[in-house]
Amino acid sequence: MTQEHRATVRYPSLGELSKGTSASSQSHAEAAGHPCGAESSTMTSPSSARRQLIAASGLLAGLKAAYDAFECLLTAFEDDDDPACSTFAAFVMSAALAADGRDAVAFAPSLPPAALDGRLPAMADGERASANELADLCCDVITLLERAAETASNPGDCVACRNAIRCALGIHVLLTGEP
Repeated sequence: MTQEHRATVRYPSLGELSKGTSASSQSHAEAAGHPCGAESSTMTSPSSARRQLIAASGLLAGLKAAYDAFECLLTAFEDDDDPACSTFAAFVMSAALAADGRDAVAFAPSLPPAALDGRLPAMADGERASANELADLCCDVITLLERAAETASNPGDCVACRNAIRCALGIHVLLTGEP
């Protein structure tokens, strides 16, 4: 087959896969008007999530803040999913870990489902989180969850915190290359 007869391969984005949609022949980056992935207008600000983690006092507030931070991470990874980006592989693997971390926190016995209202502060249009910002957010999640695991009286809460910590550590390693 000659070079001109080969079809251009375009891989679907994480968002397209999760929504079951596919795009036209235009690349995801071109469609988004961004050189390396989609811009987000609904992504939670990592700085807002970090403030929430720092302000959390008590087990319930800490678990809620950790859940929201994992949601923020997941959204950031899904919104920057262009295969042409150098961070694509790390972001895809980090997205899976962010979802696992969020789910681990959600299964903590002390966190009632009603506490997970899904209302998160949004990032400004065109604002994007850097890998370093997301890694810093992971460090804050780890710190909060370690404190929560040490003080939790319910063994199920300790297990949930430890499982979520492993996920946050995994994301941090993927983003920074450092444990």
